[in-house]
Amino acid sequence: MRFHRGSIRSVLIIGSLAFKFPQINPLKALHNIIIALSWKGEMTLRERIYLTLSLNDEVLNTSQYYLFRGIRANLRERRFYKSSRLSILVPTYFSLFGLVNIQRAGDIIEMGIDDFVSEIMKLTNNDQSIHDDTHTLTNPANYVEMDGHLMIVDYGSSGCRNYLMKWGQEIYDNFLWFRIYS
Repeated sequence: MRFHRGSIRSVLIIGSLAFKFPQINPLKALHNIIIALSWKGEMTLRERIYLTLSLNDEVLNTSQYYLFRGIRANLRERRFYKSSRLSILVPTYFSLFGLVNIQRAGDIIEMGIDDFVSEIMKLTNNDQSIHDDTHTLTNPANYVEMDGHLMIVDYGSSGCRNYLMKWGQEIYDNFLWFRIYS
């Protein structure tokens, strides 16, 4: 059994399954609301309330970010896997309303970020759209090795979809482990 804590979700690995749980931080959300409401700036109280309670959970420091971002990532992950079935995506077998996702667990890759990104860039003709979601796409900790292939375990952000749709199969088919480990 292993446990990993990410930026918005925690993962419990038991045997061949990974259980992903959102990190819900009501105290940070409440703190954010209090700060926003007491802030004396050029915005009106109505504007501050709107921004603080914004439904955009991608914006750091909104209450929604602290309450729902992990849940939405879990839901997005399940929908993306179910709709695309891309080979590079680690299967998400089940999602319980975003409160827990169940995925297949893989072997962690231990590789420096520079070597990893260099290999990915070779396969994608130096496509700079990898930087549309650098947290997800360039971090080797978001990938695993399964059956001799590189697969991504963290694909719940909306920023990585287009890149994975365009390059996922190429990376899955041609990522050369022997270049890294020899």
